Amino acid sequence: MTIGLVSLITTTSAVGVGLIPLVAIGLSLYRYDKMDPESPPENIREIKRMYDFIVVGGGSAGAVIASRLSEVSNWSILLIEAGDNENEISDIPIFAGYGQLSELDWKYQTMPSMTSSYCLAMVGDRCNWPRGKVLGGSSVLNAMVYVRGNSEKVRNEKPPDNFLLRYYTSIITTNSN
Repeated sequence: MTIGLVSLITTTSAVGVGLIPLVAIGLSLYRYDKMDPESPPENIREIKRMYDFIVVGGGSAGAVIASRLSEVSNWSILLIEAGDNENEISDIPIFAGYGQLSELDWKYQTMPSMTSSYCLAMVGDRCNWPRGKVLGGSSVLNAMVYVRGNSEKVRNEKPPDNFLLRYYTSIITTNSN
């Protein structure tokens, strides 16, 4: 009985993994971009002659900076991003690997090294170095992994240890007002 149960679980998980590409294809055929409940960014056709701030790069930092600057109602902000909007696959953390080497990725690679044993099993001894070419930047490709800096690494006489905590908290807290 136990062997049959293990066999059933193994077969079920193997079939489940095989369904991942089918789910991805199904989502893309579903026209997710038209049904996405998140408000899409505004792509402007005409650029003004002047802005108070121009933020280059709509990655994790650039998007947050542009958003925070926009809280001052009389400032005009232009956020420039080389890539497009994220797609249906990038919204699902388990599919993060599918974004790499896609149109969402700059497709950087490391250089082969004579002094290092890294990437030797890769084609040309070069590792892929995923970097996001998409609104949201590399955070779109990282499976929603969040890592906060170690206080030992940022310890200083000034500012105090918990100085950055309010900024970290503002990143993970949403205001639904």
